[in-house]
Amino acid sequence: MGQHRYVSVIRHNDNIKFKTIKEKELPENNHSHLLKDEVIKLTGAASKKKYPQQLRRSVIWDEKNEQIVELITNHMVSKHY
Repeated sequence: MGQHRYVSVIRHNDNIKFKTIKEKELPENNHSHLLKDEVIKLTGAASKKKYPQQLRRSVIWDEKNEQIVELITNHMVSKHY
């Protein structure tokens, strides 16, 4: 039996502290909704202890609700890169 890896996604809120490790270059064929894609590490004392691995932070324009949405996930692979 293979190992199962669970993907989690949370909505970024203002109290999450992090350090940007690398800002990924957006692909040329990027639809305008993806504004930023970066690799981060959490820096808050409790957060970095609970989640020591690198995470991915994406900033997306939500056209329907006319707002910017920031997401953090442990899913590091993208078919666009």
